Amino acid sequence: MSNKELLHIPLDNGVNLAYRLSHPIDKSLPTIVMHHAFLMNSRFYDRQFKDSRYAAYNLISIDAHGHGETTGRGKDFTFWDTASDTLQLLTKLDIDQFYVLT
Repeated sequence: MSNKELLHIPLDNGVNLAYRLSHPIDKSLPTIVMHHAFLMNSRFYDRQFKDSRYAAYNLISIDAHGHGETTGRGKDFTFWDTASDTLQLLTKLDIDQFYVLT
């Protein structure tokens, strides 16, 4: 799986969350969930995805609402919504321990 591949996953609340993986999830590696800066998208972390020093981690970069291809909340959303959607994604990916980079 390439860092150029944008994945989509439907969540239970009607959101279609767009995200990228550095490689297929390896449960033996720690996971870092990355939320990009305002007016950016999940490609904000492409450098980290390409950097071999991060090969020892599962990297997940998420398109925030209103940026990139995540859809389903319209114009009204909060950072709490982003946190809730992130937890739903991690649950669907069967990841229960992770670090968050914002």
